Amino acid sequence: VHSLLHMKGTQCLRKGDVEEASTLFDKVLEQQPRHPRYLIDKANVLLRQKAYDKAFQLLDRAHENQPLNQEIHAYKGLCMKLSGQEQEEKYLNNYDDYVKVGYLPAPDGYDSLEEFWPILVKRVQALHRTQHQPLDQSVCKGTQTVGSLLSMEDPIIQAYKQSLEKFINDYLAQLPDDNKHPVTSRYNSGYHFSGSWSVKLFKQGFHTNHVHPEGWLSMCTYLSIPEQVKEDDPEHKGWIKFGQTSLNLGELDTIDKSVCPKPGMCVIFPSYCWHGTVPFDTDEERITIPCDIFPS
Repeated sequence: VHSLLHMKGTQCLRKGDVEEASTLFDKVLEQQPRHPRYLIDKANVLLRQKAYDKAFQLLDRAHENQPLNQEIHAYKGLCMKLSGQEQEEKYLNNYDDYVKVGYLPAPDGYDSLEEFWPILVKRVQALHRTQHQPLDQSVCKGTQTVGSLLSMEDPIIQAYKQSLEKFINDYLAQLPDDNKHPVTSRYNSGYHFSGSWSVKLFKQGFHTNHVHPEGWLSMCTYLSIPEQVKEDDPEHKGWIKFGQTSLNLGELDTIDKSVCPKPGMCVIFPSYCWHGTVPFDTDEERITIPCDIFPS
């Protein structure tokens, strides 16, 4: 019964009927008071009702059952942000220390990144064989490759992977020494790729604001970018943005950090950071390789 009530509550929330969703989620939690999914969704409602302390209590309870769930960290950070807990929110999200923007090094066998990049772009373009938008992903007006891209036994893809690993190793080496932060407390020495794919966005394409619930660190490499995407654009078309959610919170839902992508650039960040992209309106393609990494 609780699963059907939860499904109905989720539908009400999507339609904007917050009060009915709240009532249904209360009934669900009466039956399953420690279910992380139900606790997160009730906290979602409480955030919209500006009941931040109550939302945080539910998220703490969910965290006890699923301490590695990145969605819980995302909602906790949002609670801190909206309730004015600036120090706590800055410690958790800490875009200065935990978001790295830079260019990939040239892989072995290539004199420069400029030499390697057109070869990689051509190879990845060939992997986009469908024109259909994926139904269950954040991609809007675009396509996504199937399977683990970095697992391909292809010399060009493996050269890219080698370059990516150098970038990740540099990032990990400069992280703060902090055994309490949700990023650094999980890291010992090794890591592996838990998912990798490519996304091609078309005109008016974008990623909805989202987090990666089962990740640790997430990253995106920019292969090709429309000429319209520029640093001096006040509308930030085609940029990646951090901090804004998908909860329709109106003027409270602010963007905390934006990055103008360029070919060869890579951005790495905690998987719980809310992120999305601003749509662009030219006919050129925006091709990326996102991936998630997990501590070994």
